[in-house]
Amino acid sequence: VRGTADGAPMTYRGEAVRGRIRVREAVGVGTQPWFVPANAIRDRIRAAVAPFPGGGGALVSGFLIGEVSALSEVDHDRLTAAGLSHFVAVSGSNVALFLGLWWVVTMPLAIHPRTRWITGLVGLALFALVTRWEPSVLRAATMAGLVLVGRAIGVPLTGWSALGVATGVLGLATPSLVLEVGFQLSAAATLGLLVGAGALE
Repeated sequence: VRGTADGAPMTYRGEAVRGRIRVREAVGVGTQPWFVPANAIRDRIRAAVAPFPGGGGALVSGFLIGEVSALSEVDHDRLTAAGLSHFVAVSGSNVALFLGLWWVVTMPLAIHPRTRWITGLVGLALFALVTRWEPSVLRAATMAGLVLVGRAIGVPLTGWSALGVATGVLGLATPSLVLEVGFQLSAAATLGLLVGAGALE
């Protein structure tokens, strides 16, 4: 992309934006092979929910894959004012729901424990691509992947270990991710769940 960046801070749909660029020229660079199935799934979901009346399709699309481009400014502002905007953002719970459904669909391939963790890792990677690697999805998918690998090699991980290793690995791989509010809130929420679960034992 070639253009002029003015660097003027602004907000878009309630999100802070550091600046904007006036594009003079944009060149398509093609799609990487691993994005092809992810894009096909996104397109299929958006087409399936588009006929829902009253903007319902945009809400369902946001819940399933975090795609809210069809959500109107008015609806977005209303969700934000009501404190419900998180319902149209994929999170760790979506990863758990998807992985459970994924294993149902791939059941013939996931009968043996070894193949189950392999199909699970494939499903986690696919879901991360479909949802455009949202910070909360990366955190949850990495934790789930670590647990699957741990069980496959006979090294069971506790929730505490999985959270610590996942956040550490992601922080080292992508330091800027640590500054993402979505990642911070996702890690804090998981920490709270672990503390609460420990208190109830």
